[in-house]
Amino acid sequence: MSKIHTNPDHLRRSGSMLSRFGQTVGTAGEKLETAGQNLVDHAGNDRSGIGAVIAKAMGRGVQITGKVFKEGGRVADKAGQNLGKTGDLHEEADRNAKDLLDRNHPDNKAKHLPGGSTRTASAVSTGGKESDPKKLPGGGERSGSDVGESGNGHDKQPPKLPGSRSNISGDLDGPRKPPSAGAPNEHPPQIPPARDPGHAPQTTPTGPVDKGRGAVVERIDPKTHQVEYENGLIKTVNGKPVKEYVQDLSTQRAEAIAPGVNPRKEGPCSALAIDLKTGTVTEGVNGRSTDLVEPEHLHPVLQQNLKDMGAWKHPVVDEHGNELTSFDGQAHHDKPLRHAEVKAVNELLWERERNGETVTPESLKEMRFDPRFLYGNSDNMHLGKEAGACANCDNILHGVPSYAGRFSFHPKDHRYELHSKAEQ
Repeated sequence: MSKIHTNPDHLRRSGSMLSRFGQTVGTAGEKLETAGQNLVDHAGNDRSGIGAVIAKAMGRGVQITGKVFKEGGRVADKAGQNLGKTGDLHEEADRNAKDLLDRNHPDNKAKHLPGGSTRTASAVSTGGKESDPKKLPGGGERSGSDVGESGNGHDKQPPKLPGSRSNISGDLDGPRKPPSAGAPNEHPPQIPPARDPGHAPQTTPTGPVDKGRGAVVERIDPKTHQVEYENGLIKTVNGKPVKEYVQDLSTQRAEAIAPGVNPRKEGPCSALAIDLKTGTVTEGVNGRSTDLVEPEHLHPVLQQNLKDMGAWKHPVVDEHGNELTSFDGQAHHDKPLRHAEVKAVNELLWERERNGETVTPESLKEMRFDPRFLYGNSDNMHLGKEAGACANCDNILHGVPSYAGRFSFHPKDHRYELHSKAEQ
């Protein structure tokens, strides 16, 4: 294996940014080329003499410039795609090398290589002596309280699953084990490299037009709002504690969205999310069963959380310990990337990324989300009522505090109980 220290996730993200830049340049080139062609066509219809000649010459120049920009954009786009593929190939090569070493040296103690995923190898360049493994950038120790948001025990060391842990998270010993997890999932989901879906759309009075992603509701700014900060994060908005402000707005949005929702075909929730550092507020809706976040459009930090949930089976048990059913790779029966709060938080993360900020798992604690029901006729489920995050969302949004609380188990599991409401 190469001694060059590379980070596959950084390669993929850099490739994605370069590809987006190339697409932007290419689009600008196409517009210039079209504008130039229009000038030429107009000049061809103008028989007034010197003016037509000048217009035609200018048109040709603009047209050529457009072609140059378009070709440059195409090259940059292709280079970005190749850079992302290089990250994939590098990680795949390391994974294959790890598997080969494991087969040839099954009892050998592993050592993590800088910049890798879950790679193991015999001690390298140590003169035959063992040395402590190096931490990856952004890594850290994880305590039981960090992991067990449900308060259901300590973080347990799971069996290692090849390729299930990437550099984006600090836990190098394998996937985080959720409270609902049982045995390892033999066929964990394969998630494509993350790709920015493009600038977040603005919402409409009746909710997001594209129900497969979130939308921006507003941007809280000292120029337009009365804002009080504490340690760089929003504490109050227009004289209200930020939690109260967000929950009031979340209720208003649910009431505005509800009339256009078909309860027979669409999920029962909307959700608001806020970035307490930037002031961006987004929303999402469950929508239909096909209104899903595309896996490649899920931010890398949330992709890692999805992988952690997907690495396990999630049994549903009764009070006697009998297994009622089990879900492979997810803790709740609905599709993991359908729910409103995931869509809303995902947009916040990409918004930070587009503004040039480094986004890590630590960034999640600077955000909040608040789901609400859009319909229902019971005390537990009615329009505007808080809707605690389901067990799927609890895992995908692991690290993001919820104003409405969260459930870590399936509704039919005897351990199903709301917990962890964020206070601010």
